[in-house]
Amino acid sequence: MRKTKGRLVFYLCISIWCLFVNICKNSDTKNNSYNDYYNTYLSKIHSFKAPFNVENLENGWNVDYSSVSTNKHVVLIPSIYNRRGVLYNKNPINSDNFIIEFNFFMERKYYKEKIDEKYYKDEKNDVHEIVYKTNSDDNLSTSNKSNNKEQKQIKRNGFALWILKDPFVIKEAGSNVNLVLQEEEYNIFGYKNRFNGIGILFQLKKSTNKSNNKSNNNNNYYYYNNYNDILNVSIILNNGDKSINSDDFTIFKNIPIDMIMINNLIHTKIICNKKEIIIAFYYPKSNNYINTLIMKNNISTENYIAFTSFNYKEDDNKNIDYNDVNNKYYENQNGYLG
Repeated sequence: MRKTKGRLVFYLCISIWCLFVNICKNSDTKNNSYNDYYNTYLSKIHSFKAPFNVENLENGWNVDYSSVSTNKHVVLIPSIYNRRGVLYNKNPINSDNFIIEFNFFMERKYYKEKIDEKYYKDEKNDVHEIVYKTNSDDNLSTSNKSNNKEQKQIKRNGFALWILKDPFVIKEAGSNVNLVLQEEEYNIFGYKNRFNGIGILFQLKKSTNKSNNKSNNNNNYYYYNNYNDILNVSIILNNGDKSINSDDFTIFKNIPIDMIMINNLIHTKIICNKKEIIIAFYYPKSNNYINTLIMKNNISTENYIAFTSFNYKEDDNKNIDYNDVNNKYYENQNGYLG
């Protein structure tokens, strides 16, 4: 029997089930005492729960590129490489003291490359081409090998939450023209490398821990096959004046997925409190949200929120090794957000 070798690539699924934005009335924070400092009111303009409806659109929410709303969640990106997902709100949050709360799902799976051919419609008139240009290795500087390595490492797949000082502006995919995007327009998880504000990056990584966690009796084992995976979350800052990549973060954390997932969902809160930003995850075993990352940074009084994602093709990262979970390593994935 002749064996045929099927080419497989990773994809990352990201599901946001709901998003709520609370505007705080007071600025007093107590570490992990959310009931005390949740003296807030819900911003209906910035909140949604799938499926999207006319009211969500009237409130300024937009989905673009490969993102789509389903009855239960918003799919940020499909399970196909070279796809971009965008979800954003045109209206600003006029406060420097607010909480963004959302639930999401991420998963790594394999798929055959031929699925890409089935994704397109037969009617050419209904399809407008989007070309994602990438920096070829031939165009990289050969005088500094370490610099070449850093440029390779910017090809990371995952999704990002953006808290921006300026309105979120992109070339809309819904136009009746074909688009050509340079890599600097989407290379940080689907967004440009010159942004003005805060980026919170989420990436699913394969754990190097070979121990078997099947003895774990939580509710995730039967639903989620990647229970040994690690969620890498990081914060990057920029004022819009310089070009940066996803390596330029000053703070990050690796969290085992099985510690923060319950019923196939990860619950998180992004807490912006005037001069600091806190990322907290819900830990089922402790039945509490626990602060995971804290960064001191002045929060703008006018903020625009957006979610973006991009999935590079596997070959773009073929020379990257996955060693220690605390090292900077990058895994090719695709994703959807729902």
